[in-house]
Amino acid sequence: MNISYYSQIIKKRRYMIISCLLSGIIIAFIVNVAKKPVYKSRSTIEIKIRSLEQEQSEGQYNVTINEIISTECRKIVTYPIIRKTAESLNIISENFSAEENNGILEYIQENTFAERIKGTNIIQVTSVYNNPKKVASIVNKIIQIYIDKRMEERDSHFYKIIDPVERQLNEVRKTLDEDKEMLRIFSEKYGYAEDSEVLKAKLVDLELELTKLLRKYNYQHPDVIDLKSQIKETKKKLDLSSRRIQLIAKVKSNEELYDSLDRKFKKYLSMGADRIERLSIISPASVPIRPVKQGKGLNLLIGVGAGILFGLFLVLIKESREFSVKDIEKIETALKIPIIGVIPYIERMDKIAELQNRLLLYQSAKSPITESYYNFWTNIRLALSEKKGKVLLFTSADSKEGKTLTVINCAIASAMAGIKTLLIETDSKALSVQRVFNLSQRPGLNEIISKGLNWREVLQGTTDFFKTKYLKSHDVDNLKVITYGEEPSDPMGVLDSGEMDLFIGEAKREFELVLFDSSPLLLSAEPVILSTKTDNVVLVHQIGKVPLELLRRAKMQLEDANVSILGIVINNVRALEKYPHYAYYPGKYFKQKRIKHEREIVKLPGSGEIKKVLVVDDEYTVANVITKMLLKKSKYEYKTSMSSNGVDALNKIDTFKPDLIILDLNLPGIDGFEICKKIRSDPQKKNIKILAISGYDEPGKRERILSCGANEYLTKPFDFAKFVDYIDKLPQ
Repeated sequence: MNISYYSQIIKKRRYMIISCLLSGIIIAFIVNVAKKPVYKSRSTIEIKIRSLEQEQSEGQYNVTINEIISTECRKIVTYPIIRKTAESLNIISENFSAEENNGILEYIQENTFAERIKGTNIIQVTSVYNNPKKVASIVNKIIQIYIDKRMEERDSHFYKIIDPVERQLNEVRKTLDEDKEMLRIFSEKYGYAEDSEVLKAKLVDLELELTKLLRKYNYQHPDVIDLKSQIKETKKKLDLSSRRIQLIAKVKSNEELYDSLDRKFKKYLSMGADRIERLSIISPASVPIRPVKQGKGLNLLIGVGAGILFGLFLVLIKESREFSVKDIEKIETALKIPIIGVIPYIERMDKIAELQNRLLLYQSAKSPITESYYNFWTNIRLALSEKKGKVLLFTSADSKEGKTLTVINCAIASAMAGIKTLLIETDSKALSVQRVFNLSQRPGLNEIISKGLNWREVLQGTTDFFKTKYLKSHDVDNLKVITYGEEPSDPMGVLDSGEMDLFIGEAKREFELVLFDSSPLLLSAEPVILSTKTDNVVLVHQIGKVPLELLRRAKMQLEDANVSILGIVINNVRALEKYPHYAYYPGKYFKQKRIKHEREIVKLPGSGEIKKVLVVDDEYTVANVITKMLLKKSKYEYKTSMSSNGVDALNKIDTFKPDLIILDLNLPGIDGFEICKKIRSDPQKKNIKILAISGYDEPGKRERILSCGANEYLTKPFDFAKFVDYIDKLPQ
């Protein structure tokens, strides 16, 4: 999309944008008028904080002054303080409902702010209210309640810290006094014991001497008894000495613990148990004289901007979702080429699996997608019958316009109609064809041209692919594919070579229709080169993908190469989602009835009534092409109808009463042979002419159907011009 494209959209939808702009202005005006005047008042308080440098160097605190003040700012505007302020000023009352009180409190809290003045310990408290006197009272009361609450917290915090230390100090003092008393009593009772080391040495000597005496005397000897008495006395003194040492150590330990707790207790007393020493009001809030500016000009500017943006948003939504038949006609008028297909919106297909699910064989026969592709294929057959060509190049202006899905479904529709079709992949960037059908990349087109491989050996079928999708046989053996192959060093040289001309010539002789999936025109020169070697070009365009100017430029590139453009296919048309029965045929849109086609203009010469033709074929594409060719190519006018199975055909014969039946032999249920026999067995239907057709010619088939009563038998595919001439003669 370029600027010119968007300018055209804005110009076309200018009234929608203007309406949204006026709506935005009106809304902004209403908001400005509805706003009541509000007043602002502010006050400042200073928080004196102890120096944190020493405390942080000692590892006592890990917070900064900024964190402390930020915490205090948040505390000032907490809900309890706001509620207590409103209650003390009688702003809320028990006479009000709970919802009214809560609304007032929320308004005050949302419009009250506490912020630190940068680089200072000063907090500025600001509030906005609809009453000038009350707003000043609110600010002053908030600050007063905060200071009172902060002092209570400080005292509570102080005692919370100091009480455990004081209790511990008292317990240690009591224990110390008890230990000292025990030491005093011990000393008074036992005196000062000898040194424990001396007693230990004396005890060792006595025990050695006892050992020597026992070698000479027994235990009853007086010297042994005396020595044992000395040992016992020494041990007793040693025990008393140890007990005294333990008491002294315990007293000393408790004295040290007491001194430590005493220092800690005195330090907390001096610090006040908090870093905040004093809160002081620097400037109280005063009554404001005039209301604050409420940004009415800004509101108007926002309204203008929002209106324009919303208008543009609606325009883009409308443009993307409402692409009408009239808009499609504009493309045809601007490009001056016929639109041969209109495909409804299909969801994005970035993944190959999603692209496979959009193939024609997987769609409901009554879906808008299937209907659109059938009509597209019919238009191609009609156009090719006039231009006498069988090699088509599919291209687009830009990538991701649905080109590959369109050419693949065109090839499938052709194969289902019994036409021997060849699909050739030449889009080297996407390589989507081979991935959709799960085909091997090599060998492919480049091996045919560059390495001289026999192109018949390179052909790949799609029957196996469709069988893996659990589908019934749909004549997909008529569809053959040649993939791109290995990336050549000179892609354009391959396409512009004489070998390519020879290959296309041979393919035309063996296939009834040859389709090329080419690169986008605006991204590569390859489609222009290849288009000079094909009979016609089909341009695929997705609505909203590229602007009309770029689409016209793509068409001019083809015209400069002097190639024939068969027509353009329009993808992604959302209008067909709501109106699926609208289809496009060259030169005109009209409402299409799928089963019944009737025109009454000219009667056959010498006849008193218009002849009726019933087309019976289980392949809707074939029946539709026959009907359209009959209506378009015949020199007479017919009343036509279609049927897709034997039972419905027999009912149509009774109600429609045709003069001619174009009867396919391979029908579900009752086949063409049985239908022919039933018709000839009824005397009232003996004058009905029967033209039998079949895509599978077998020995004896012609004789069999003629013996059943058919007037003539033809095999598909057939020359439509001769076919129509034959039909014009048969009813007469």
